[in-house]
Parts: sequence; structure tokens; C-alpha cells
Amino acid sequence: MMPSPRLPTVPSQQNERFSEGAKFLPVAFVVLVICGLYTIYSCYHIWPLLTNWQRQGEAAEQCLVFNVLTFLLVTCYIRAMLMHPGTIPDKSDDPDWEFIPRDARGGLQASLEDMMIPLKETKRSGDRRHCKWCAKYKPDRCHHCRICRTCI
Repeated sequence: MMPSPRLPTVPSQQNERFSEGAKFLPVAFVVLVICGLYTIYSCYHIWPLLTNWQRQGEAAEQCLVFNVLTFLLVTCYIRAMLMHPGTIPDKSDDPDWEFIPRDARGGLQASLEDMMIPLKETKRSGDRRHCKWCAKYKPDRCHHCRICRTCI
């Protein structure tokens, strides 16, 4: 009996997202800063207050507020890391975002006034900005992310 041929597996975007370890250096740095500040504040401020029996009420109050704020900080940081930033629509969803170079258009290029698109960021020539990697027009405040490999 012949073994069945193996089909090549296509790596999912999830695996591709975590493929480069160097991407996580800024994340590790922020986590270390948060842990360091938490440890310093707990050991050098809260702990001495807790050992002083005259100031235990104040220490408990400060400890509660500090832990709640730290929990909120860590929760927001984790949510910001794991939430997808969003993308520009594909040309199949909305063809207005597809970038077609001037030569491919036959020299015709619609102006922003003709398209009635209220943009604040344009090129010096007045044309819409586009991404040379994604081949899409970029809305205001949009930039190509080298980590996500898409415009966000």
C-alpha cells in the first residue's frame, strides 16, 4: 500500500503573527517596567506602611487603590495588544480603495474634489495617499505596519 501524499500546509495568520521573536521585545520591556514599578512600590512603600500599626488603615487604602489601578492598566494593555487594529477594505468589498497607478489608468486620475472624499492628509500634489506595499489608498492617519504587514 502506497502512503498518501502529504499536502503542504499553509501557515495561518495566527502562526505568522507570532513567528518573529524580536517583535516581542517592546512588549517584554513594558511588562518588565510594569512588574518592576509594582514590586518597588509594594516593597518600599506599601510594606513599610503595613508594618506600622498606626498607619495600617492608610496602607490598606493605598494598597487597594494601587492594585485596582494596576489591574486596570494591565487589562487595558493586554486588550490593546490582542485587539486587531482594523484594515482598509479589500478591492472586492469596496473598489474605491484600490490604487491604480497613473500609467494603468491611461493618464486619467480623478481629483479629490470630483470624488467628494473629505481628506485631511494628501500628497504635496493634492493626490490621495497610497500604500506601495498593499496597493490601496490610505485614509487619514493610516500607515503600513511592518509587524502586521498591512495598513492599519
